[in-house]
Order: sequence, then structure tokens, then C-alpha cells
Amino acid sequence: MPLNTPIRQWQGQRVWLVGASSGIGEALARQLDSLGARQVLSARSADKLTQLSQSLQQATALPLDITDRNRLNKPPPRPFIFWVAWTWWC
Repeated sequence: MPLNTPIRQWQGQRVWLVGASSGIGEALARQLDSLGARQVLSARSADKLTQLSQSLQQATALPLDITDRNRLNKPPPRPFIFWVAWTWWC
């Protein structure tokens, strides 16, 4: 028995994917997009991340280095807050 219940239906599921600008993270973002997930994509490479999020249906970029504690302690940008409020609760 798995520790977590496997998600079989991704349509409308909300996902925050860290490391999404290339490699496995990018491939996973594309796969989740094709399955209808709503995504926030994070990575250090803002340019790659923005390009990827613009090519997907329901994704937004939140450039972020999760190893930077100072950045993590600051609130996210205002447009991101509005996006989360709109997509996560609608």
C-alpha cells in the first residue's frame, strides 16, 4: 500500500513544481499541462521558466532559488498572489 494515495486525475489539480526550467522538471511540467493541471513553476533560470510557462495552458512562472533563505522569507510578487487567488479558489 502506497504512503500517499496516487493521483489519477490531474484535471484542475494545483501543482507547485520546483526545478521546472529544464530536464525532468520541464518534461513533468509539460506532461502535467497536457493532463490539465494548474501549475506554478519555479526555478532559478527566470528566462527559461518564463518561456516554458508561456508555452503551457495553465501555468505561471515564479522564479525562485529555494536555497536562498532571504528570498523565501519575502512575500511573493503581487501578480503571483492574484494568480494564486484566482486559479486556486475558482
